[in-house]
Amino acid sequence: MKKGLDKKFLKILDKISRSKGESFYLKRFLAYLKRKRMQHYLPSLVKLFKKKRIEPRMVRVETARELDEQLKKELEAFIKMKIQREPIINYKVNPDLIGGFKIKSQNFLFDYSVQNYLNRFFKY
Repeated sequence: MKKGLDKKFLKILDKISRSKGESFYLKRFLAYLKRKRMQHYLPSLVKLFKKKRIEPRMVRVETARELDEQLKKELEAFIKMKIQREPIINYKVNPDLIGGFKIKSQNFLFDYSVQNYLNRFFKY
């Protein structure tokens, strides 16, 4: 293994261990790479991670009725804050929701619909 890469890897591990928002899983993953002598994959993994972080994410918003532009802007700001990247939003009207909205993406679902609240209410 190249010495420069090993030093870079150790610097990354050091930064993660000192950071307040450290990720337990990230630390374990980096330790795994080191244990298996796979640090040489780290630059490729970083490139892939950066690409995925800046790639826009497809998000579907279902509402009971058509939304006005102001509400769409507020919803877009909320989604952007949650996923921390630029969303591509597809709006869909679903009258079965009665009221409220659902935000669906590849990794999450926020269900703020009246239908969901009623289902949860009658479940208990």
